[in-house]
Amino acid sequence: MGQIKDRADSVYRDFKLDGVLSSGLHEPTKRAIREVFRVIDIAVATAQAGLATVADLTARDAFYAEAANQGKLVYVNNNNGLPDDPANGVYEYVDGAARIAEGFNQGVAAAVQSIIDDAVEDVLRDGDLTLLLSPNLARAEFLLDGKYVSSTGAIVVAPGWKTYRIPVTPGTDYSFGNFVIDVAGYSAFYDAEGETAGDMVAYNGSHTNASLPKTFTAPVGAAWLYITVARPTNSPEDWAQTMINEGAALLPYEPPVDTVTAIAGKRVAGDVDTDAFARLGEDANFDALTASSLATSAIVANLPSGAARPAEVDINEVWIDTSAGGTDAPLKVRLS
Repeated sequence: MGQIKDRADSVYRDFKLDGVLSSGLHEPTKRAIREVFRVIDIAVATAQAGLATVADLTARDAFYAEAANQGKLVYVNNNNGLPDDPANGVYEYVDGAARIAEGFNQGVAAAVQSIIDDAVEDVLRDGDLTLLLSPNLARAEFLLDGKYVSSTGAIVVAPGWKTYRIPVTPGTDYSFGNFVIDVAGYSAFYDAEGETAGDMVAYNGSHTNASLPKTFTAPVGAAWLYITVARPTNSPEDWAQTMINEGAALLPYEPPVDTVTAIAGKRVAGDVDTDAFARLGEDANFDALTASSLATSAIVANLPSGAARPAEVDINEVWIDTSAGGTDAPLKVRLS
């Protein structure tokens, strides 16, 4: 029943994109999980239909010694006291001897595969999606609420602290920063076993606002990088745009969310030119901008100005009125 295992491996894979750490941890949907068990249920019911079950080959031979049983199938499930004994399986009686019922096994496999094909035909699979992966590893699924790295590298449980636990690859550089932390924070590499002192692979020391960003190379044996980004005294805004990325330099902030650029090979409709996409933390120039709302830290406006309204200003356009003189001037909107 390789089909069942293949389906389970897909549903319960570690990362959103199989084998790609940076794509984030994969959380299987309830529907996908139920489908695995439905396939198992039907397969087991099909395999057991009309079968007698015996423990070993001796009991099988005794079963077929009775003429009335020689047209039936029998299932050997524990030969030599082992559930995985190679002689275990479904047998049939042909030409005076028992043999593995290959035709029956192929029929069960075909039935199960048909069920799987029907079940997934109308389900959107991750493999159908073409993703633009965010380089930011500060993803919600990697955030530990109520834990911090101490000044010795130990992992401590305490309310109000925020720490990221990032999967790492030994020999790869990791940079982090773009957050504000009161006093100082600490970071450390740990192995895959746990969070005890014996699991710590390397302690990286402290990071402060003055020393950020920081870069460290994952040592041999490291599976996780723990980075404390907020103390109980920090506000959510202090660490809301934390950036953690692979590489020896900290990249400009990008939201830690992947973008779907195509589904099953078809482009996603939209009126945004992704070739000239403006991202948070970057400068952007627009010839024209229409938005229902706009939040920004600063706007540099190259607007028409003058002591009287410039001739090129159309209705509903903004201009700078310099008639009062001085270093500051009001913005005006032409209404008619």
